[in-house]
Amino acid sequence: MSQNEPQTQSVLGEMRPSRAIVKLAVPATLALLAKAIYNLVDTAYIGMLNSDIALTAVGITVPLLLIMVSVENIFAAGAAVLAGRQLGQRMRKEPAER
Repeated sequence: MSQNEPQTQSVLGEMRPSRAIVKLAVPATLALLAKAIYNLVDTAYIGMLNSDIALTAVGITVPLLLIMVSVENIFAAGAAVLAGRQLGQRMRKEPAER
């Protein structure tokens, strides 16, 4: 390894498992907490409209949105695995010369 290349640390490969789990789980937990607070505030503001239809619309569309996000996460997880394998094998394509 030359001195110009950045040194990277593999979280799962070089840390104790308990420490690695905490390091990865804390940001994920905070993101889920922020999403829950966002949904709660959103529902509270819509509830101030005094419209049962608007509140019902939010109640119906939030599960549909979660289904769409779940499908997107399936494809994102698969793409991340493929990209990680290629980066790990150093199979990055060089830009084509013109």
